[in-house]
Amino acid sequence: MVGRLGAAALGFVLGAAMIEGVTSKAEARVQGESAARAAGVAASAALAEEVARAEHQRAVACEASWPSPAADDPRVTPVGLRWQRHAVARALQRRESLSPERSRPLAEAIVRHARAHGLDPLLVAAVIHVESHYDPRAVSPVGARGLMQLMPATASELARRSGSPRPELFDPETNVALGTRYLAQLLRDFGSADRALVAYNAGPAAARALLRGSKAQAALDGYPRAVLTAWRALRDERNG
Repeated sequence: MVGRLGAAALGFVLGAAMIEGVTSKAEARVQGESAARAAGVAASAALAEEVARAEHQRAVACEASWPSPAADDPRVTPVGLRWQRHAVARALQRRESLSPERSRPLAEAIVRHARAHGLDPLLVAAVIHVESHYDPRAVSPVGARGLMQLMPATASELARRSGSPRPELFDPETNVALGTRYLAQLLRDFGSADRALVAYNAGPAAARALLRGSKAQAALDGYPRAVLTAWRALRDERNG
């Protein structure tokens, strides 16, 4: 009897050991597969980061191969569309603390409309920084609205000239489109970023008064100074 019980016990132990061995192998296989998936995800993320970094470096190298614009030169730099979107979104995330979800579509709109009018997208971003701090619902005490703080009458006239319907100024895409168009028009009219920015902020009449030597120049010059400072900071952030 004892012999039979001993044999049964031995068989039970051996069976349990075999089951444990199979289980251990299955667990090891699952762990190995999980580790492989995790390694694959990490490798993909690292590759994406490396590609983005390489694109940024190529964009900076492309800009460096051209003569550097003056501090107040609003010309668009000769960088590819994809690279510019990446550079602007990166600058907005780092300088303005915008999330990727907010910065990417905004960078898309800024770059598209800035390039359409021959402007540096980061100049447009600097205007938005000073005007609304990236609040698409911002309203000034005098009634200017949206990201680029357009007056409804000015926006309606700009829309009418382009054959567009009545503009919705709290829509970021519409606001950036009209604001960029207006800024480009003022740059053509006044010939310099300083005077164009005074006209953008205080109206064309104020900018023309400055050309005639207005005593209000010291008060009005604060706005272009703030925009150009923000512009340089965004460019430094993009290239940093």
